[in-house]
Amino acid sequence: MIDPAPSVARQVKRLLGAEGTKSLSQGQASVRFSSGDVESMKSMVPVLLGETGDVELAVWKTDTEVF
Repeated sequence: MIDPAPSVARQVKRLLGAEGTKSLSQGQASVRFSSGDVESMKSMVPVLLGETGDVELAVWKTDTEVF
């Protein structure tokens, strides 16, 4: 079994740093992305984060591009 979470976290940190953004929160509405089941993620957001929000499907095109 391979747990990709640490490498995904490092990639997000690297991409945010490359864009000059160190924080995801800038006073705007939050949208979550999931590469899995969007409806399951949408039901877990309030449980995990104590808030609601949209969840959209994320599909990786390359190592740095998502659509």
